[in-house]
Amino acid sequence: MVFGIIPECRSDSSRIQRSASPESPLITHTASGRGFGLTLNFKRATDALVFAASFAVDWTQPVEALQANPEFQRAGNTAVATYGKGFEKDSAKRRLERAA
Repeated sequence: MVFGIIPECRSDSSRIQRSASPESPLITHTASGRGFGLTLNFKRATDALVFAASFAVDWTQPVEALQANPEFQRAGNTAVATYGKGFEKDSAKRRLERAA
């Protein structure tokens, strides 16, 4: 499995609320443990994963190879620009404009 959807932990000791829904998963690249920084409901998370998979990126490559791949960066920024919220969405759009 290349991507995983990790349910967000809502313990009493962790009061950082990243979304309104207690069932919001965090999208994570399984090999690296890194994610797009998106916390979405399950439907939007699966939509974002399918969207990211549509880019010409070999997601099974090692993390170091992915980070050097400009298409990987474009895929991540486009996913955040499409599915993110607020300032994260705006920042991703600016990064895409600078890269173009």
